[in-house]
Amino acid sequence: MKKFIFILFAIVIASCECPYAEWDDDGYHESGGKQAKVTYNGDYFCADKLLGTWQMDYGCIVGNIELKEIKFLDGWYCDITMARMRTTDWFTETWAYTYYGNAIKFARNDGRTAFSFTIKNYIWPELYLEDSFGRYTWRKVRAYGC
Repeated sequence: MKKFIFILFAIVIASCECPYAEWDDDGYHESGGKQAKVTYNGDYFCADKLLGTWQMDYGCIVGNIELKEIKFLDGWYCDITMARMRTTDWFTETWAYTYYGNAIKFARNDGRTAFSFTIKNYIWPELYLEDSFGRYTWRKVRAYGC
């Protein structure tokens, strides 16, 4: 009976497929070459993980604006909720974003306004970033489509 359960368990595990891998005639290989992927201690970060809503810790400041929340949408656009320094009014604007390697870049359609962050670490659900002014923590609070 124990052998039967062990064989059944082995068949179930062998039949599982990894959604981030491909099979070809040469065997198994990861499809990480198609999009940038950053790996830390078994947690990996790729462009698909950005989709959804991220909240920033206090002090994520770009220029005179404090970022509060970013909702990454499909199609390389995001809605950034922010506040001007020393005010209590929050507002939301739509920005274009790109993710390449270990950098996330944001740009406005006016072509004059842009900023970027470098990814330093990722341990689900937190993303650790930095720019020339400091280090920041973003926390994923909602998956895309929820």
